[in-house]
Amino acid sequence: MLVGVGLFVRLSLEESPEFAAVKAQNTVDRLPVVEVFRECGGRVVLMAGGILSAGVAFTLASVYSLEYARTGLQLDKDTMIAVLLPATLVIIVCVPLAGKLADRFGNRRVFLAGAVSLIVLPFVWPALLQTREYWLMLLGFTLLFIGYSANYGVVPAYFSQVFPARLRFTGMSIGFTVGLIAGNAFSPDIATYLLHTTGGWLGIAVYMAAMSVVSVTAACSSGRRATHRARHAIRFRTIRLRAWPTTAPHRSIDCRTSYRT
Repeated sequence: MLVGVGLFVRLSLEESPEFAAVKAQNTVDRLPVVEVFRECGGRVVLMAGGILSAGVAFTLASVYSLEYARTGLQLDKDTMIAVLLPATLVIIVCVPLAGKLADRFGNRRVFLAGAVSLIVLPFVWPALLQTREYWLMLLGFTLLFIGYSANYGVVPAYFSQVFPARLRFTGMSIGFTVGLIAGNAFSPDIATYLLHTTGGWLGIAVYMAAMSVVSVTAACSSGRRATHRARHAIRFRTIRLRAWPTTAPHRSIDCRTSYRT
């Protein structure tokens, strides 16, 4: 059913003007994967780094917390699930809200706000879990998921500006996949090792915060590349607009107002 709904939504959407222009100019690459690594290898790495904070936070909160409840808190998994499930409802509300805020304040600000919060919240979340009080544990998960939603909710819109239109889908797919593998696949094992080595949750919190620092750094570097690309596109559109005949020469168009980092 979900596949059918997703297919219906996708077929109902029109291509963006940039993709339509690439198709009209017949500049679609036959082997986009090769071109991505040839032209945009660094950008793929930046996107993979940018998604680390969200991947690590979500995986440890939704998966590893069940094991941590048993080994670190001496709680049964049913108790932790009873805390975790209501908290996940926050994501359903906050991800669309993050998109709405990004439309108003810019993708960059919302993404970085979420990533920076995930530097601090890993120290708050386990501390609240240590209380073993239901409402305080629920508060810990809720705060973490709010930061995660702000960070993750604007990833496609933020990083889409990093890649040229003809390589955008492939570049984002590779960067997204590499980042999720690095963040999601290995984080439970790393957290388990840190817990057994340090004997407490502090090592896990430092690990989560460090991954968020990587994401902030990658996002800032990606933002500079996206801004450069946007300014180049603005100059190109301005030249085209000036060269195109118009019946209203007195009317000026400021293309810069349509782009926000």
